[in-house]
Amino acid sequence: TSSAGAIAEGHVASAPARYVQYRAQLASKSVLRDVALFYRPQNLRARITEMTLADPPSPDRSPHSSLLKLRFKLENADNDPLVYHLAYKREVDALWRPLGATAEPLTKPEYDWNTESVPDGEYIVRAHVTDSAAVYQPEALDFTFTSPPVLIDNTRPSVTSLTSSSPTLTGSAVDAASPITAIEFQVDGGPWQAASPKDGLLDQKTEAFSVRLPTLAAGDHAVAVRAYDAANNVGVAAVVVNYRK
Repeated sequence: TSSAGAIAEGHVASAPARYVQYRAQLASKSVLRDVALFYRPQNLRARITEMTLADPPSPDRSPHSSLLKLRFKLENADNDPLVYHLAYKREVDALWRPLGATAEPLTKPEYDWNTESVPDGEYIVRAHVTDSAAVYQPEALDFTFTSPPVLIDNTRPSVTSLTSSSPTLTGSAVDAASPITAIEFQVDGGPWQAASPKDGLLDQKTEAFSVRLPTLAAGDHAVAVRAYDAANNVGVAAVVVNYRK
């Protein structure tokens, strides 16, 4: 606007997505009061960079949960409100299945997935994010992220083939979906004690073990053995051991 209150309008003819520099030439005794430049910012694509689990299985063997708390890390330079669509499939399958209880899309970068009805195995999660709710539709941008394999294991391991030949107890710990991570035994309700696999390393879905029991009084004694898998499922078996004088 000039000192006389006149307003002039014009259009910037330069190419889009460029810096603007302008120069004003004023007639005698004219004063330039202010300049307003209107522009539409270029839309930037939001991206998912990582998927994590809010409460992954911990080495301290906390209770197993079938709830996978999926959390997605974002790059969203525009701070646009975003919409998410999730799908999943077994790593070896080709068919994607929608993930979510309703047809409504997600509006937060998180989802709590109850996997009780999903068979054990390795799964991949696909997250599709779009800014279509905040941007003129033809200019909306989207992005698809595919996660690394995620283990779903809701089945307890089995402790099998318990055989006692005093003072030695042998058996096997078996899980269908993930490696055995711990084997422990207990005598007559006492404290749980660690047992080692026969090959000395817990790294397989089937682990044979041998336990040397402590010296016990003559008579029957209850021995329990429990095994944990990588998802913190626990399976237990028991046997009665007879000690003779």
